[in-house]
Amino acid sequence: MKRPSRFWIATCLTLCIACITATSAAGGEAELIPQLTVRGNSTLQVPANQLQMQVGVTTEAKTVKQALDENTKKIQAIEQTLKEIGLSRKEYKTGRFQVQPRWSARPPKYHDAWQAEIIGYRVNNHFSIKTRQIELGGKIIESCTRVGANTIGSIIFNLATPQMYRSQAITAATANARADANALASAAELNLGEVLNISLDNATSTPLRSRSMAYAEGMAKSAAPSLNLSPGKVTVRANVTITYEISGSHKK
Repeated sequence: MKRPSRFWIATCLTLCIACITATSAAGGEAELIPQLTVRGNSTLQVPANQLQMQVGVTTEAKTVKQALDENTKKIQAIEQTLKEIGLSRKEYKTGRFQVQPRWSARPPKYHDAWQAEIIGYRVNNHFSIKTRQIELGGKIIESCTRVGANTIGSIIFNLATPQMYRSQAITAATANARADANALASAAELNLGEVLNISLDNATSTPLRSRSMAYAEGMAKSAAPSLNLSPGKVTVRANVTITYEISGSHKK
Protein backbone atom coordinates (compact mmCIF):
# COMPACT_ATOMS: atom_id res chain seq x y z
CA MET A 1 0.00 0.00 0.00
CA LYS A 2 1.31 3.41 -0.94
CA ARG A 3 1.81 5.80 1.96
CA PRO A 4 0.76 9.45 1.57
CA SER A 5 3.52 11.98 1.29
CA ARG A 6 1.24 14.65 2.70
CA PHE A 7 -2.29 14.84 3.99
CA TRP A 8 -5.06 17.37 4.62
CA ILE A 9 -7.35 17.36 7.63
CA ALA A 10 -10.89 18.57 6.95
CA THR A 11 -12.18 21.02 9.53
CA CYS A 12 -15.33 20.10 11.45
CA LEU A 13 -16.84 20.29 14.92
CA THR A 14 -16.69 16.61 15.84
CA LEU A 15 -16.26 14.10 13.03
CA CYS A 16 -15.39 14.23 9.35
CA ILE A 17 -14.55 11.95 6.46
CA ALA A 18 -12.36 13.18 3.61
CA CYS A 19 -9.99 12.01 0.92
CA ILE A 20 -6.35 12.93 0.51
CA THR A 21 -4.19 12.80 -2.58
CA ALA A 22 -0.86 10.98 -2.55
CA THR A 23 1.65 10.43 -5.33
CA SER A 24 4.25 7.73 -5.54
CA ALA A 25 7.94 8.54 -5.22
CA ALA A 26 8.37 7.70 -8.91
CA GLY A 27 5.77 10.27 -9.88
CA GLY A 28 3.04 7.78 -10.70
CA GLU A 29 -0.67 8.36 -10.86
CA ALA A 30 -2.40 10.18 -8.02
CA GLU A 31 -4.21 8.04 -5.48
CA LEU A 32 -7.12 9.11 -3.30
CA ILE A 33 -6.81 7.92 0.28
CA PRO A 34 -10.01 8.30 2.34
CA GLN A 35 -9.62 9.45 5.90
CA LEU A 36 -11.68 9.92 9.00
CA THR A 37 -10.96 12.69 11.51
CA VAL A 38 -12.44 12.63 15.00
CA ARG A 39 -12.15 15.02 17.90
CA GLY A 40 -12.37 13.80 21.48
CA ASN A 41 -13.04 16.04 24.47
CA SER A 42 -12.88 15.46 28.21
CA THR A 43 -13.57 17.57 31.29
CA LEU A 44 -12.54 16.59 34.81
CA GLN A 45 -13.68 18.25 38.03
CA VAL A 46 -10.89 17.76 40.57
CA PRO A 47 -11.05 18.96 44.21
CA ALA A 48 -8.46 21.70 44.77
CA ASN A 49 -5.56 20.62 46.97
CA GLN A 50 -3.34 23.70 46.98
CA LEU A 51 -3.87 27.24 48.26
CA GLN A 52 -1.96 30.28 47.02
CA MET A 53 -2.41 33.74 48.50
CA GLN A 54 -0.66 36.94 49.51
CA VAL A 55 -0.77 38.49 52.95
CA GLY A 56 0.71 41.94 53.28
CA VAL A 57 1.05 45.23 55.06
CA THR A 58 0.85 48.78 53.75
CA THR A 59 2.04 51.50 56.12
CA GLU A 60 2.22 55.28 55.74
CA ALA A 61 4.15 57.88 57.73
CA LYS A 62 5.77 61.27 57.32
CA THR A 63 9.29 59.83 57.13
CA VAL A 64 10.73 56.76 55.47
CA LYS A 65 12.08 55.52 58.78
CA GLN A 66 8.72 55.73 60.52
CA ALA A 67 6.95 53.92 57.66
CA LEU A 68 9.68 51.23 57.52
CA ASP A 69 9.75 50.70 61.27
CA GLU A 70 5.99 50.24 61.49
CA ASN A 71 5.95 47.97 58.44
CA THR A 72 8.83 45.84 59.72
CA LYS A 73 7.15 45.41 63.11
CA LYS A 74 3.91 44.22 61.53
CA ILE A 75 5.53 41.99 58.93
CA GLN A 76 7.53 40.24 61.67
CA ALA A 77 4.33 39.71 63.65
CA ILE A 78 2.70 38.21 60.55
CA GLU A 79 5.59 35.81 59.99
CA GLN A 80 5.43 34.67 63.60
CA THR A 81 1.70 34.13 63.21
CA LEU A 82 2.20 32.02 60.07
CA LYS A 83 4.61 29.80 62.00
CA GLU A 84 2.17 29.45 64.90
CA ILE A 85 -0.65 28.53 62.52
CA GLY A 86 1.43 25.63 61.24
CA LEU A 87 3.11 26.81 58.03
CA SER A 88 6.73 25.83 57.39
CA ARG A 89 9.27 28.27 55.96
CA LYS A 90 8.99 26.44 52.61
CA GLU A 91 5.30 27.36 52.40
CA TYR A 92 5.78 31.13 52.39
CA LYS A 93 8.31 33.65 51.17
CA THR A 94 8.70 37.41 51.10
CA GLY A 95 7.31 39.05 48.01
CA ARG A 96 7.58 42.46 46.40
CA PHE A 97 8.83 45.22 48.68
CA GLN A 98 8.14 48.87 47.76
CA VAL A 99 8.86 52.28 49.23
CA GLN A 100 7.00 55.12 47.52
CA PRO A 101 6.69 58.84 48.26
CA ARG A 102 3.25 60.36 48.85
CA TRP A 103 2.74 63.64 47.02
CA SER A 104 0.50 66.53 47.93
CA ALA A 105 -2.71 66.80 45.94
CA ARG A 106 -3.20 69.66 43.51
CA PRO A 107 -5.60 72.21 44.99
CA PRO A 108 -8.76 73.20 43.09
CA LYS A 109 -7.31 76.66 42.51
CA TYR A 110 -3.57 76.86 42.00
CA HIS A 111 -1.13 79.22 40.37
CA ASP A 112 1.57 78.41 37.85
CA ALA A 113 4.27 78.38 40.49
CA TRP A 114 2.56 75.61 42.48
CA GLN A 115 4.55 72.37 42.77
CA ALA A 116 3.71 69.07 44.35
CA GLU A 117 5.59 68.22 47.52
CA ILE A 118 6.37 64.98 49.28
CA ILE A 119 4.11 64.78 52.32
CA GLY A 120 4.99 61.28 53.45
CA TYR A 121 5.98 57.77 52.43
CA ARG A 122 4.18 54.51 51.80
CA VAL A 123 5.78 51.09 52.34
CA ASN A 124 4.31 47.88 50.90
CA ASN A 125 5.49 44.42 51.87
CA HIS A 126 3.88 40.98 51.74
CA PHE A 127 4.32 37.23 52.02
CA SER A 128 3.47 34.87 49.15
CA ILE A 129 1.96 31.67 50.51
CA LYS A 130 1.68 28.32 48.74
CA THR A 131 0.48 25.38 50.82
CA ARG A 132 -1.43 22.13 50.58
CA GLN A 133 -3.00 22.88 53.95
CA ILE A 134 -5.98 24.52 52.26
CA GLU A 135 -8.10 24.16 55.39
CA LEU A 136 -5.95 26.90 56.97
CA GLY A 137 -7.06 29.58 54.49
CA GLY A 138 -9.62 31.25 56.73
CA LYS A 139 -7.40 31.01 59.79
CA ILE A 140 -4.49 32.61 57.94
CA ILE A 141 -6.62 35.63 57.01
CA GLU A 142 -8.15 36.02 60.47
CA SER A 143 -4.92 35.60 62.41
CA CYS A 144 -2.79 37.79 60.15
CA THR A 145 -5.26 40.67 60.10
CA ARG A 146 -5.30 40.65 63.91
CA VAL A 147 -1.57 41.39 64.00
CA GLY A 148 -1.56 44.10 61.33
CA ALA A 149 -2.07 42.65 57.85
CA ASN A 150 -4.26 45.01 55.81
CA THR A 151 -4.00 43.52 52.30
CA ILE A 152 -5.05 40.01 51.33
CA GLY A 153 -4.59 39.29 47.64
CA SER A 154 -4.36 36.68 44.89
CA ILE A 155 -6.31 33.93 46.65
CA ILE A 156 -6.10 30.94 44.32
CA PHE A 157 -7.22 27.34 44.82
CA ASN A 158 -5.27 25.09 42.49
CA LEU A 159 -3.79 21.61 42.03
CA ALA A 160 -0.42 20.76 43.55
CA THR A 161 0.24 18.21 40.77
CA PRO A 162 -1.69 19.47 37.71
CA GLN A 163 0.29 17.31 35.26
CA MET A 164 -1.15 14.11 36.74
CA TYR A 165 -4.75 15.25 36.14
CA ARG A 166 -3.80 16.75 32.78
CA SER A 167 -2.59 13.28 31.72
CA GLN A 168 -5.86 11.76 32.90
CA ALA A 169 -7.84 14.28 30.85
CA ILE A 170 -5.71 13.56 27.76
CA THR A 171 -6.24 9.81 28.21
CA ALA A 172 -10.00 10.26 28.53
CA ALA A 173 -10.16 12.59 25.50
CA THR A 174 -8.19 10.09 23.40
CA ALA A 175 -10.49 7.25 24.47
CA ASN A 176 -13.52 9.34 23.52
CA ALA A 177 -12.05 10.10 20.10
CA ARG A 178 -11.31 6.43 19.45
CA ALA A 179 -14.80 5.40 20.59
CA ASP A 180 -16.37 7.94 18.23
CA ALA A 181 -14.17 6.72 15.36
CA ASN A 182 -15.18 3.09 15.93
CA ALA A 183 -18.86 4.00 16.23
CA LEU A 184 -18.84 6.09 13.07
CA ALA A 185 -16.88 3.52 11.07
CA SER A 186 -19.25 0.77 12.18
CA ALA A 187 -22.33 2.82 11.29
CA ALA A 188 -20.90 3.70 7.88
CA GLU A 189 -19.67 0.11 7.27
CA LEU A 190 -16.04 1.22 6.99
CA ASN A 191 -12.74 -0.21 8.14
CA LEU A 192 -10.39 1.87 10.28
CA GLY A 193 -6.79 1.73 9.13
CA GLU A 194 -3.59 3.27 10.40
CA VAL A 195 -3.52 6.50 12.37
CA LEU A 196 -2.29 9.20 10.02
CA ASN A 197 -2.15 11.99 12.55
CA ILE A 198 -2.86 12.58 16.23
CA SER A 199 -2.63 15.96 17.94
CA LEU A 200 -3.29 17.49 21.33
CA ASP A 201 -5.29 20.64 20.65
CA ASN A 202 -5.50 21.83 24.24
CA ALA A 203 -5.03 20.53 27.78
CA THR A 204 -5.41 23.02 30.61
CA SER A 205 -6.48 23.35 34.22
CA THR A 206 -8.44 26.38 35.40
CA PRO A 207 -7.67 27.46 38.99
CA LEU A 208 -10.32 29.04 41.21
CA ARG A 209 -9.59 32.68 42.03
CA SER A 210 -11.04 34.84 44.78
CA ARG A 211 -11.10 38.60 44.93
CA SER A 212 -8.40 40.50 46.73
CA MET A 213 -9.35 42.08 50.06
CA ALA A 214 -8.16 45.20 51.81
CA TYR A 215 -8.59 45.66 55.56
CA ALA A 216 -8.79 49.02 57.25
CA GLU A 217 -7.15 49.56 60.61
CA GLY A 218 -9.20 47.88 63.34
CA MET A 219 -11.43 46.03 60.89
CA ALA A 220 -10.10 42.63 61.98
CA LYS A 221 -11.37 43.16 65.53
CA SER A 222 -14.92 43.62 64.35
CA ALA A 223 -14.79 40.81 61.76
CA ALA A 224 -16.80 37.63 62.09
CA PRO A 225 -15.25 35.12 64.49
CA SER A 226 -14.82 32.50 61.78
CA LEU A 227 -13.98 32.81 58.10
CA ASN A 228 -14.48 29.72 55.96
CA LEU A 229 -12.99 29.60 52.47
CA SER A 230 -14.52 26.96 50.20
CA PRO A 231 -11.87 25.58 47.81
CA GLY A 232 -14.28 24.02 45.32
CA LYS A 233 -13.08 22.06 42.30
CA VAL A 234 -10.57 22.80 39.56
CA THR A 235 -11.64 22.17 35.96
CA VAL A 236 -9.19 20.21 33.80
CA ARG A 237 -9.92 19.97 30.08
CA ALA A 238 -8.30 18.24 27.12
CA ASN A 239 -9.05 18.08 23.38
CA VAL A 240 -7.49 15.47 21.11
CA THR A 241 -7.81 15.09 17.32
CA ILE A 242 -7.08 11.78 15.54
CA THR A 243 -7.04 11.13 11.80
CA TYR A 244 -7.42 7.54 10.54
CA GLU A 245 -6.95 6.01 7.13
CA ILE A 246 -10.19 4.22 6.16
CA SER A 247 -11.19 1.69 3.54
CA GLY A 248 -14.48 0.57 2.06
CA SER A 249 -17.26 -1.54 3.49
CA HIS A 250 -16.26 -4.19 6.00
CA LYS A 251 -19.39 -6.19 5.13
CA LYS A 252 -19.49 -8.57 2.21
